[in-house]
Amino acid sequence: MDRERREVAMTGVIIVAEKGSVARAIAKALAGKRVEVTSVKGHVMEYSLPPGYEWGRVSPVEIMKLRRFSEVITDKKTYHKLHRLFRNYGTLVIATDNDSEGELIGYEILKIWREAAGRQAPYFRMRFNSTDADEIRRSWRSLEKTLRWEWVEKARFRHLFDLLTGAAFTRLLTQSTRRKRDVRLISWGSCQTACLNFIVEREREIQEFKPRPFWYIKAVLETGGGERFTATSKTFWDKDEAGKSYAEALETEQATVERYTEKRRRIPRPLPPRTDDTLRDLTKITGRPASQLLNVMENLYAEGYISYPRTETNRYPAGFDFRTPLKAVLAAGIAQGEAGEPQPRNGRLDDGAHPPIYPTSTFRGRGLEG
Repeated sequence: MDRERREVAMTGVIIVAEKGSVARAIAKALAGKRVEVTSVKGHVMEYSLPPGYEWGRVSPVEIMKLRRFSEVITDKKTYHKLHRLFRNYGTLVIATDNDSEGELIGYEILKIWREAAGRQAPYFRMRFNSTDADEIRRSWRSLEKTLRWEWVEKARFRHLFDLLTGAAFTRLLTQSTRRKRDVRLISWGSCQTACLNFIVEREREIQEFKPRPFWYIKAVLETGGGERFTATSKTFWDKDEAGKSYAEALETEQATVERYTEKRRRIPRPLPPRTDDTLRDLTKITGRPASQLLNVMENLYAEGYISYPRTETNRYPAGFDFRTPLKAVLAAGIAQGEAGEPQPRNGRLDDGAHPPIYPTSTFRGRGLEG
């Protein structure tokens, strides 16, 4: 069945996006199609330790031996909403974010779909890297027949790893510390603990640093041709020696340049932006926290101004269409005239899910506060 015939055949189609703003963008791009578009708000379910593994009932070692886990519905309102909706449709299209976490959320949606519509009820996967209308319509014409199960397992492993290690090490740390002093809880997390270690090490460096005073002399001089320049003396670690040299400098009207340094530096073109690099640069420029900036970036993505902002890729894929980002850049007045064929400096990282972050339309500067 070709794409057009398959699209006509898909009567009673419901599309489920990961966020409400993305669902609205899909509905707008597919206006006129016989589809219903709704959304979840992130994960609907999460993994939990099974009964019998409550605090104090088993040792941390026993927790690490676990191989079976409970699935808990964390968003019951969304779960029941989907259950009701799914009974009225014949085909599901999963339109969650195109990465491993989005794939796991898609798997949760699929489980609810099979509960409500039956295990054999058809479903498709819709993938896009921006909410630009053309990108969404392209994705609609290129539906995939299944989830990427390796991505589901990747995200599932990360969740289970965090659950096991978090539960086991939190209990181990808390129980061992309680033998020496009164504490309520000492939590452990794979990201949290590494971050805390970095903060502690940096604080130790600051506390152990012993500042040493120093002095230097700076003079504004003028050549015989009237060119002014600034010269700096060596560093003085002795205040009296610095004062003596300063007094001597005040008494003379001429100076001899003993040495100068000239540096030439080749600045390479920046790599295509990935999430970490973008947040680092924006934090320096704006002084705002990374969490707030990422929220703004996600709003820009949801409103169709940039591609998906959570990416570890810093190279453009072969055949990447630069017309959309170039059109956005030219419309914004950042570049003047006709832009030539882009020849980007590519990096080596590719997360296999998303391209680097790029503009998809011109931002008009309204309503995207973090």
